[in-house]
Parts: sequence; structure tokens; C-alpha cells
Amino acid sequence: MTQPLTNEEFGALLEAVDNETTGKLSELAKIAGLSLAEDYIEAELSGEDLSNDNLSGANLSKANLSNCNFKDTNLRNADLSGANLSGADLSCVNLSGANLSGANLSGANLSDADLRNTKIDGKTKLDDKWRLIHRIVNQDAGNQNLNGASLRDIKHYQDLRLFRKLEYFPVLGVPVHLLEDYTLEGYSELLIWGLQEKVGAHVVTLNAEMAIKAEDNPTLARIIQQAELVIPDGAGVALYLRLNGKRLRRYSGIDLAESLLAEAGQMRMPPPIFFYGGAPGVAQLAATVWEERVPGIMIAGSQHGYLSPEAELEFKTTLQTLQPRLIFVGLGVSCQELWIAQNRHLCPESIWIGVGSSFDIWAGIKPRAPAWLRNNHLEWLYRLYQKPWRLWHLQRMMALPQLALRAVVKSHEF
Repeated sequence: MTQPLTNEEFGALLEAVDNETTGKLSELAKIAGLSLAEDYIEAELSGEDLSNDNLSGANLSKANLSNCNFKDTNLRNADLSGANLSGADLSCVNLSGANLSGANLSGANLSDADLRNTKIDGKTKLDDKWRLIHRIVNQDAGNQNLNGASLRDIKHYQDLRLFRKLEYFPVLGVPVHLLEDYTLEGYSELLIWGLQEKVGAHVVTLNAEMAIKAEDNPTLARIIQQAELVIPDGAGVALYLRLNGKRLRRYSGIDLAESLLAEAGQMRMPPPIFFYGGAPGVAQLAATVWEERVPGIMIAGSQHGYLSPEAELEFKTTLQTLQPRLIFVGLGVSCQELWIAQNRHLCPESIWIGVGSSFDIWAGIKPRAPAWLRNNHLEWLYRLYQKPWRLWHLQRMMALPQLALRAVVKSHEF
């Protein structure tokens, strides 16, 4: 191990880097000829933007990292012992296996951080709430002193563990969650419970197209893997599961959404609901249809999906102010999943679900396949029949045989 990089050396390095450089700590270390895993970097980095970096295994012990932005950075197995992380934004950070012994995390934000197998000790300065979460995540809460953490905090994070404990089966590397009650009602009841207990969740309705895309898109794959609930939507996914010994029906996203909307309207205190996506006027029309269909429903608002960057920013502010509890996003496969992952922090206690073209169907703009076709996993054939000249339909349909072929290969592996 080399000598630690002095504050002066690191400061000179930062100044020498051209403005075109990404500014990521991993990039700066390469310029300095350092190995983040092997070299001991005792650096003054207070207030730096270290977001979206890969610092897995980095040795940053005793570094001053106060008020740094680490959002979405990978710190898996990093050595942060003795580091000053006070006030740092560690939200959505992978800290699994990291060493935080003796580190100062007073005032740090650890929302949605992965704290599994993270090492802390009596000298680690950690706000009571996050210390409690660390215990619960690592199944070590027991009867220990909870240091003033509220009962709501305890219940909330115990509830989150229920999502994490769901059994799943991998489909091309991404999970499909398997409930004991393998029915649409089973999935719906779990999410209604989430609404009642204010447990936020991202729900992914996985079909063959999305599974194939995730193979070539690591970002999409990571989003699906981190989602609290992934249900089998599509004949290809259902076939893949069946060929691998999992007798599970497909449950389309629109069926799950309709079940939730009907249930939400019957709740004693109906949760506010928001529709986002589709062409101008479609989401609003869909909302009107549901208000007529379920008199007790509470739709807080709707917004089409064709927004300028400025209008989208204003919309996000509105969403954050309204705090709807059930948010349906219809931006198309992968776009809606990416958008939800990027923005779910705006309403952390909400259930977010990507619903594809459901708004068009509810608004009466597009017909849905007859029930007998849906029940026989032939809804895709109906879409192709409607508009056979649409090349993108053919491209989407190719995902079905691709997934089926992979299922056959996997089922014969030893």
C-alpha cells in the first residue's frame, strides 16, 4: 500500500483536471495512477459531487467526505472506516459490505441505501433512525434499545422487509416474484396493504419485450432487480416460468391496475391517485371514465406524457406537492420504468406502476383483445392483427420466440 495522498496533492490534482473530465473520483484516481482498492486516499473532498460513480472496494478511510453527494454511487465493500460523512447524501447508495467502523455519518441521508452486511461499531456516529434500519435490515433488531426511534419508523422498515422477503424466480437475470397466493387478488392485496401502511413500492409488470431489453440494458436490469414487486405480464414470461417448473399464470398490468383502482375506491379513506402519460387529453379522459365507473375513487390529477423539459420540471413539483398514493405511468415499456426509478423519490410512500397503453384502452381509443384471446395468451396476436403494417409490432413480437427458446435451453440445463 502506498502512502496516503495528501490534501495538497489531491487539491492540485483536482485543479489540474480539464473541465471536460467527468470529475468522478474513479476517473481522478486513474489520472493520479492510483488504485482505489489498494491505495489509501486520505483526501479532503468536502462538498464534492461524487454521484453515479463506481467506488466499489475503494479505500477512503479517514477521508473528509462531509456534505458530499453520493447519490446512486456504488460503495459496495468500500473501506470508509473513520471517514467523515456528516451531512452526506448517501440515498440509493450500495453500501453492502462496506466498513463504516468509527465513521461519522451524523445528519447523512441514507434513504433507500443498501445497508446489508454493512459494518458499524460503537464509535460509528449514525442517526438513531438509520442505526435502527441497519439492525432491521441485518435481522438484528431483537430487544435492543431503539434509541428513541419512532414506532412508525420501526413498523415502516419491518414492512419493507416483507417485500424483500418475497420468493422470486429469475427470468433472464431479472426476478419475477412468486406469492403463496399465485392470483391477481394476491398481488392486489399486497399492494392495497402497502397503500394502507404507507409503504412505497415500484411495481414492474414484466413481459418478454422488457426481459429481452434488460439483457442488453444494465440500467433497466438494475431497476427491475430493485423493484419491490415484479409480476409476470405476458405469454412469454408465463411460458418461461412454466418450462422451468413454476406453474404461474400471467397477470397483465392493466388487470392489476383495474383491480387496484376498484379496491381503492372502496377503501374507507380512498387514496389519491394520479394518471401520467399518453397523448394530450387521454389520461384525463381515462380518469373521467374511472370516476364514473367507481364513484368513491379519488383521482387527484392527470398529465399527458408529451412535456417539454420545463413543463416536466413543473409537473414534478406538482406531483411532489400533491403526494398521490397510487401513481400510474403510461410511457411505454422501459421508458416508464426508467422514469419511475428516477422520480419515485418525489413521493416515497407511493405505489408506482408502469401501465403501458392502459390509458388508451380506458379512454376508448384502443380496443382490448377479447377475453378468450387473453385467456389463451394470444393478446399479442390481436395487436398484430389490428395493425399488421406496424413494423415495431413485429419487432416486439420477436421477443416472444426469443424468450421461449431461452426457456427451453434453460429447462434442459444440468
